[in-house]
Parts: sequence; C-alpha cells; structure tokens
Amino acid sequence: MRIFKLSESKIHKWSGGTTRELLIYPDGSSFSDRDFELRISIATVEEEETTFTPLENIQRTLLVLEGTQKFQHEGAHAASLKKFDQDSFSGDWTTHCRGTSINFNVMTKTKTRAEVVVKCFDENDIFHKEKPNGACVIFFWKGSAKVGDQQIDSKEAIVLDRPLEISFQQSSEIVIVNYP
Repeated sequence: MRIFKLSESKIHKWSGGTTRELLIYPDGSSFSDRDFELRISIATVEEEETTFTPLENIQRTLLVLEGTQKFQHEGAHAASLKKFDQDSFSGDWTTHCRGTSINFNVMTKTKTRAEVVVKCFDENDIFHKEKPNGACVIFFWKGSAKVGDQQIDSKEAIVLDRPLEISFQQSSEIVIVNYP
C-alpha cells in the first residue's frame, strides 16, 4: 500500500485556479508530456466563469468536493453539479464553467473511463475492499482511519495493492477510483 499526501504535491496554476496532482500512473509519466494513463488531481476553480484547458485525447471525470459547478460542453451536454455530483466528458470538448468549487479530477488517456464512487462512513465503521483487477485509489476527503497499522488522514490517498480493511476513527468521506 502506498500513501500519497496532498500536502506534499506541488501547486500549479491553470486558467481558472490551481491544481494539485495527487497521483499519476505509470510512475515516471508526466502531465506536461501527456504520457500518463491515469492522473488524479484536486483542482480549485476560483474564477466565477472560466473555460477549461483543452486536453486532446483525454477522458475526464470531475467530482465536486465543495461548492457548485455548471458546465456547458459545446456541442455535447450541460451539467449542474453540487457536492459529490460528477460529470464525465472528453477533454477534446470546449468546456465552459460557472461557479467556484474544489474538484476531484480524474483523467484517463485511453477510451476507458475510471469509475469514481463516493462513500460516507461513521466513526467505528469498518469497510472491506477487495483488490480489483486494475488500479484502485482511495482518497480520504474528510475524516481519518486506520488501515492495518497505518494512520490515514484527510487529504491523503492510498493505492490498493491487496485486499484491506479500513477502520474509521471519525465520520469520513472517501472517494474511490477504480481503473480497469
């Protein structure tokens, strides 16, 4: 099990705010070279109105963690999102955005889209997660838990490499990303 801490990631500016890369796969790939298969980041949208950076040949799933967003994907669809709502779209599309928020952003380089699921737990709840066939990342948005002898806190993520049991120490909100 690997642990990624959002606090240890670099902050990058984009046209509407900032982003922090939580993890990129495979190891050694980079967003700027576009040689990744999976990228997970946390982005803030600070401008009330903005247009997303075009990302050719990249599939995106965006989940709102805080705030609200309204998207207009030119020639495609519109979406109005509040906390834990998500929208999947092509990075090829011109996407206009209204509203400020903090977003959980998943990018995949292939036509395969990642599955993004939110789960909420109470203190003392236990969650069993089997290792999937592909990649699995669990991001702790709020709360804390024990995974084996490891303490996991808010704004940290784990990459699942084996079945595990999570014991929640307080009310928690987690985001699970399954990538085939």
